[in-house]
Parts: sequence; C-alpha cells; structure tokens
Amino acid sequence: EGRVTYPGRPRTRRRKEVSGISSIPPDCPAGRYVNTLGQCVECDVGTVSSVPNQLSCVPCREGFFQNSTGQTDCDVCQMGHFSGSQAAECTPCSPGSYQDLPGQSECQSCPPGSF
Repeated sequence: EGRVTYPGRPRTRRRKEVSGISSIPPDCPAGRYVNTLGQCVECDVGTVSSVPNQLSCVPCREGFFQNSTGQTDCDVCQMGHFSGSQAAECTPCSPGSYQDLPGQSECQSCPPGSF
C-alpha cells in the first residue's frame, strides 16, 4: 500500500494494489469524486468538485445552488431568492420579504408600510 495525495486537497487515500491494478481510477475528472469503492462517480445536485481526483464533493455554500449532477461550480441565487447550503435550487422570497442582493442565505422583512 502507498499513499496518494490529490492536488488541491490535503486529504490522502491509501492505494491498494491487487495484481498490479489500483483501486483508485487513474483520472477522475472535476465534477466527479472517487467513492469508497474506488469508483469515479458524479457529484450529486447541490455539490461540486472543481479539481480532479477528489475523495468527496463540496456542498454549495449558502446563497448558491447546483441543480445538475457532475458539475464543477455552484451558481449564485439571484436577487429576490435565497438558499441554504447544499441547495439544488434557490427559493423565492415570500410575500412581505425581499432580497436585493444576489448570493444570499435569507430574505429580509419588508419595512413597515411597504410590501
């Protein structure tokens, strides 16, 4: 067994050799990750992987989303919408609230006398 360090990520994974065949795919592209079985799998919705050969995908942070699998970047929620972390979509602000900035995790209450 040897240690394999993936670029851009401090985590390492032990490489098992069985008859000269490694259990880690030689190239698992961005948008995918190497699962515990050594398979290269697409990132789920709400998560991304921006560099190759990752051991996991990263959840989209609050105010961002990803509604497709196998992606490398999260998309920003637009004004009038918000999201929590690992979101597959943005939620519109409810009546009586607003959001005038993109990439936010919550909406603001409208001031008294406005809607």
